[in-house]
Amino acid sequence: MKYQQPFGAADPDASYSNGSRSAGIKGSEVPAAAIEHHQRELVHLITHAGLTPADSDLQQVRKAIEALIAAANGGESQLDTFINTMRQRMLVYPQTLSSDGKINVTSPSAGTILVPPSVTIRHRGVYDISTSAFDETTERTFATAANKTYHLNLALGVGVEALSLDDTTGAGYNPSALAETDSSFDSTYDRALLARIVTDASNVATITPVANLVKLRQTAQETITSTRTTSGEGTFAHVFSGVPLNWARTPDVVGAVGGGRGSFTGSGTSGPVLVKSGSVTDGSGTVTARIDRYGIVPVGVEDTDLVSQSLTAPAHLDLLALA
Repeated sequence: MKYQQPFGAADPDASYSNGSRSAGIKGSEVPAAAIEHHQRELVHLITHAGLTPADSDLQQVRKAIEALIAAANGGESQLDTFINTMRQRMLVYPQTLSSDGKINVTSPSAGTILVPPSVTIRHRGVYDISTSAFDETTERTFATAANKTYHLNLALGVGVEALSLDDTTGAGYNPSALAETDSSFDSTYDRALLARIVTDASNVATITPVANLVKLRQTAQETITSTRTTSGEGTFAHVFSGVPLNWARTPDVVGAVGGGRGSFTGSGTSGPVLVKSGSVTDGSGTVTARIDRYGIVPVGVEDTDLVSQSLTAPAHLDLLALA
């Protein structure tokens, strides 16, 4: 459709004028095409979208545009297209919309796991998925076997939303035979780890729900007095009680250990330092530090020049965990 200039105007882009009777200025004459063409253009748009032109509906142009956009996107509306695009691009972790970010998974009887209805998980910060969307019998109820460890997961990708109970020793789920605490099983942008389920010899389940929040944060402080024996090399360990987490993602941890060395004599004393993973051995035995999604067990270590001696020393821990 082209612009129809006033009748008799030589300039194809000439503007219309209302004219002025008092000033003796004649208004523009309107050619028939200026009235007819835009109507026919809009009626064509309406009928092309599969609608029937009607005097009673003055929103048909908008509806026609929305219908054509939906048809071009496989039936999605413009809003659906926008949301699905954000569900693929927003770098936001899943969030369970409960007070603690956890879902109350239950075991109605030995050998059975049930995911409750009416719990909402937000995908990439823009799209809510309710567990009620899954059938209780075929999609929210799972059978377990004895002496197994499972991960309960929710796939969140566009068009592939599904709950699954995954055997952590299964070749399909864990082809590299990693420990179930490995961070590769953490929640990702498109998959939410909801719980760990461990069954005993009687197929009775111990369920550990884990928190899915956009940001996970925990601080901890602890002061202890350790009485242990130094090793043959003078190593002395401070064993802290640990910080429980039960998160869906493995944290990054920063922290420091203070104290300790002031109670020891000898120029060879150094430390204590924070050990976040691995084993430490002194004269009292071996202690293991760890960090995983379920908790943090830190160890403080100092090197002394006091060999195989029983010592008592204080230590203070400051810790920050983020995921």
